[in-house]
Amino acid sequence: MDISQLLQSIKTVEDRNRLYFEIGLVSDAIYKGGELEKVLDSKISKTFAEYVGSERSQEILSRKLSELKKSLDELVVVKLTLAFEPSTSTIDKILAFLRQNFGEQTILELRFESKILGGVIFEFKGLYKDYTLKSRLEEVFRTKREEILNPKH
Repeated sequence: MDISQLLQSIKTVEDRNRLYFEIGLVSDAIYKGGELEKVLDSKISKTFAEYVGSERSQEILSRKLSELKKSLDELVVVKLTLAFEPSTSTIDKILAFLRQNFGEQTILELRFESKILGGVIFEFKGLYKDYTLKSRLEEVFRTKREEILNPKH
């Protein structure tokens, strides 16, 4: 497995953080005799273990892990706040759309707030857009306040 295939499997900030943690485990195990095989067999994801492969040279492994960390640091994060926790297939669809429009190196940071009622708050590179039902309703109440409070019979 090459680095681009591994990066494709990273969908969310949580996935990236988990991989950072696993990189740390492997990095520590490289220099402890006999620990590397234990870590590769039982303490990291199958996908990451496939990326590491059969390489056991300390120098090559260190370089490979350093390159991976650099690539993880370069991932572009799109923050979405939703009123519900989406299914895996919904996350995949959202991510496919974002990667098509913003590039392959895009991952999601998902937050959940039921008080937004529906819709999404979108944050990307300093851009903030609120497409929530809550904000729409607040706008209606703000602009139609007099009509709502004093209805004509």
